[in-house]
Amino acid sequence: MSGTYERGVHLFSPRSGRFETALASACVCGPDLGFVDALPTALAVGGDEVFAAIESLEDYEALVIEANAERRSTRSFP
Repeated sequence: MSGTYERGVHLFSPRSGRFETALASACVCGPDLGFVDALPTALAVGGDEVFAAIESLEDYEALVIEANAERRSTRSFP
């Protein structure tokens, strides 16, 4: 999991060169622990673009919580 829910804004965006996040929280499930560790951080910073990329990955699912507490997930999130 990654996001601002516990530590505040602490994720660095290479696109903007600043500490920022697009989401309050992000969680990814899948078979490769390396990806499952890295993808939530990418998702928290990259937002919709990364969410769409995760949806296209076989055997990976994601759950995000927006800053306004709205939740969304990929089709088969547990």
